[in-house]
Amino acid sequence: MLYDRAAQTFEQIGSVPWNQAHTAAIYDAQVNGHYAAWTRCSSRFSCQVKSRDLTAQLTSTVPTKPGKVDYASSVGSDGTVFYARSGAAVRLRSYTLGGVDALLVEFKNGVDVQSTNTYSGTRADEVYYSKYICRVFHGDVYWVSSPLPRVRQRDPAAARDRLSQALRRRRPESNRCARLCRPLPNHSATSPGGPKATSRDADNRDMAPRHPRPRPATRRVETSRREHAGTATFVVRVIEYRSPSQAERAGRLSLPRTSS
Repeated sequence: MLYDRAAQTFEQIGSVPWNQAHTAAIYDAQVNGHYAAWTRCSSRFSCQVKSRDLTAQLTSTVPTKPGKVDYASSVGSDGTVFYARSGAAVRLRSYTLGGVDALLVEFKNGVDVQSTNTYSGTRADEVYYSKYICRVFHGDVYWVSSPLPRVRQRDPAAARDRLSQALRRRRPESNRCARLCRPLPNHSATSPGGPKATSRDADNRDMAPRHPRPRPATRRVETSRREHAGTATFVVRVIEYRSPSQAERAGRLSLPRTSS
């Protein structure tokens, strides 16, 4: 039965037929927000977990595997049902409104769960459960946290920042190598404009593509020299590619003096 404290009325939300073995009953009923959950047992080895949306007045059943018993139910404020499932190792599980069945805790052999109770916070459901050791008849209360599903909210300003960062052209590295064959980047250099840049910084920054400094032109220098090996004489021809000196790049070329 469901009792409305505001209207002071009772409403029947579940029932089970009576049997002569006295094993039919309803256990572990809990109300949290707009949802209710309980365990319905028609016999000793036939128990299912029920949940009900009190606003829509719809009752659903958590799917049970053949040969398993679901019990010790509770519900979160978002409609997620928490329950224990029997087996060689008892497991504490959760079942969302979207039909996602997840494992929370797996217990060792000889450990059972008597009941659960769910407290819903702003970010997670805290499930308190009584862990019972059958061999020594001893039980304690534990809790496990189940994060609530995030509801992503669109932020127009954040979307513009992400688009601006995606379209921004990266500038060349500040200390790129000056090799002639293949210029390899220096990985210790940091790229201008880190990930903390915003759309306001992008608007104030000059978005024109920046090109690296032009490299000095190289010139071909060809030299020859004679080498002797025993009685034989060889002419060695050497071709080199050199960059002009700083004086030549500055335009201060020293011209050879000629005698008048």
